[in-house]
Amino acid sequence: MRIDITLQQLEAFAEVAKTSNFRAAALALHVSQPALSRTIRIVEDLAGARLFDRDTRHVELTPAGRELLPIALRILENFHSSFSELSQFLEGRSGHLTIASLPSTGAALLPNAIVEFRRSHPQVEFSLIEGPAELVRSAVDEGRADFGISVRPGPQEPMLYRHLIDDPFMLLCRRDDPLAARTTVAWSVFATRPFIASGFRSSIRPITDAAFLQRGLQVVPALEYPSVAAARAGPAAAGAAAHAQRRPGDGAAAAPGHVPAHRAHHARGPVALAGGPGLHGPAAQQGSLALKPHVETSLSVCGMIAGMEKTPPKPLVIVKVGSTFEALRAERGDFENWIADGLDTQALPILVIDPRRGDTLPDAEAVSGVVVTGSHAMVSHREPWSETTAAWLAQLVAHDTPVLGICYGHQLLAHALGGEAGNHPAGVEVGTVTVTLEEAAATDPLLRGLPAQFPAHVVHWQSALRLPEGAVRLAGNDHEPVHAFRVGKHAWGVQFHPEFDAEAMRGYIDLLADDLASAGVDPAALRERVGPTDTAAGLLGRFARIVEAHHGS
Repeated sequence: MRIDITLQQLEAFAEVAKTSNFRAAALALHVSQPALSRTIRIVEDLAGARLFDRDTRHVELTPAGRELLPIALRILENFHSSFSELSQFLEGRSGHLTIASLPSTGAALLPNAIVEFRRSHPQVEFSLIEGPAELVRSAVDEGRADFGISVRPGPQEPMLYRHLIDDPFMLLCRRDDPLAARTTVAWSVFATRPFIASGFRSSIRPITDAAFLQRGLQVVPALEYPSVAAARAGPAAAGAAAHAQRRPGDGAAAAPGHVPAHRAHHARGPVALAGGPGLHGPAAQQGSLALKPHVETSLSVCGMIAGMEKTPPKPLVIVKVGSTFEALRAERGDFENWIADGLDTQALPILVIDPRRGDTLPDAEAVSGVVVTGSHAMVSHREPWSETTAAWLAQLVAHDTPVLGICYGHQLLAHALGGEAGNHPAGVEVGTVTVTLEEAAATDPLLRGLPAQFPAHVVHWQSALRLPEGAVRLAGNDHEPVHAFRVGKHAWGVQFHPEFDAEAMRGYIDLLADDLASAGVDPAALRERVGPTDTAAGLLGRFARIVEAHHGS
């Protein structure tokens, strides 16, 4: 037997069981008492049993209710604890990082960086993969490592390079060699002395070969070594042989019987941080960025690289500036859920950001597009979070990031760009109304090809009273002259709600019935006129296709 009870419904049941009082439970849940009663009736219908015995003075659990209560509490506890773990992961406070690194640079850079990083992220675990540059690149490319520390990849390789350090080359020779008395050594010494070279597969060999080539030197190695350890033993066994190698950090010690490393003129090998096709979680992203300040404590010259050309697509962001009524949310989800369903994108990840709770608004470079939801707030109140979001929207438009503002988002977009939002002079507009396109819509990327008139769901007391300079009015009706506008190439505002379906619209009319009646509007007549709005609803999918195309261009 399958019982489709939602988490919100279980929370309502558990709260009534806890308080034994519908009024107190409704206050705790921030819903109306009638809405809570309806929710409990739905739970009882789904469970196929009465869960509470209630009269005007008492509320008590029935045997079925007592059986369900520990199950409900266990489910809710598991849910909240699981999402607590997910929250830690998303905030980069937990997770697992796998780093691929060259042996020498990894030994110099990683230990201190990992120690410092774990002071602020103690639950992040690390694994290391050590090997030559080819192994580092393949580990990153195949997703076995979150990022790698290696030399600059070739231009033909699909890596995004972010410079980390310039690793100086040093000369390694015997203590009794005349070169040991010098502070610097010219590359030309390698043309006249036995030279131990790194293997062809190493990260060092291409750089030393390039240095010889640039100086017109013909250098034939007396010996090739497979590893740094073998090379350090080589000069002692080979008499006066010389060897050029990277200095693996300020703490590197000279091998027994060898002079401390000397600079072989101006040669530096770039060492980089390379990311795979999407760092595997926030801990990986924070870990890669945290390497830079920690590395600077170990080496004097630093830069950074990260990522690959095969990075994951930038998210399509839904900016949640409001919520629907609790009664609707409990049954149907919230604005962001309705919008995500309408966008119906498989190519782009959806990211929901709520500036009201202090969420950081990302840089324009970090997003593929933005949808701003509706809200029960008013743009004219200019709440701090709203003004911050408005300033951010102006930056997005300047960056030509695709933007779609819905209702509140429509008005906020106008306000952000120098227009004006405020109370509509004709009052509230609610229900299913007819929207008429302007001539400019015929060539508009979002609206072209739509019928000249189409039905849409609306509910608004405020409006975009004045559009920003340069904005193009695209649609309206007798009550609302600006039901849609565009500014720039890819930023739109729509006063109507493409995310609403007929059931949501009727729910709004029912929940606003008293306010509508006070405003002289007949809720029953509005409810009767509610109908399908397929054309308006299709705008969300159209916008998603525009974002996908713009992101891929």
